[in-house]
Amino acid sequence: MNMINHIIISTYLITYLIIYILTHFPLDIIMYIKSNAIDYPNPPFRNSIETFLFVGSSISFWICVSIFPLLSLFFGMNLFTSQILEFININLQIITQILGGIILTIGLLIGCLGRIGRGLYLSKEKPTLAKTWGHSIVRHPSYFHYISGFIGLPLFTFNPIYLLFILGIPAYINVSISEDNALENEFGEDFRIYKKKVGLLLPKLKKKELD
Repeated sequence: MNMINHIIISTYLITYLIIYILTHFPLDIIMYIKSNAIDYPNPPFRNSIETFLFVGSSISFWICVSIFPLLSLFFGMNLFTSQILEFININLQIITQILGGIILTIGLLIGCLGRIGRGLYLSKEKPTLAKTWGHSIVRHPSYFHYISGFIGLPLFTFNPIYLLFILGIPAYINVSISEDNALENEFGEDFRIYKKKVGLLLPKLKKKELD
């Protein structure tokens, strides 16, 4: 069971990585080429702790998603499911891992849609507010992607060690709020209207208009 589980986890994470690369890298190249022509508000971190948690959690996450699956598949290293939790009922483990997989998949989907929306923004001749694709679901789809990864990965791998990723969530929330302030200064009323309709990092439930 453990071997099959490791293969499933590793295969999923490698697929997860490939989808991310195919969606992000072409647009990242465009962003780099156009970086001098057009700039999206991106305020600095408030302090060194926030920088460390933000950058450290991001790099660690991608190490787990990219390098660990390969080591697990080709060298048989157990870098995922923990021996500590072997006493837990197998049905609970399966349910937990399915939930984690769903969270990871939703996060990846919204993150990829957000990158497409950012790419469309770069096609504009002047600065404009990105409000389509992933940005129509949450205001910061890329950050939603990372936060969902920090929550989904420990559940999907069934390893409590990966719960350390949760430490990076407050940094992502703080940076999201800082970027919101920069966007409001840049786009004013347009952003305030957008803010009322779309949630920061969680989708807003649409209210039915009263007659």
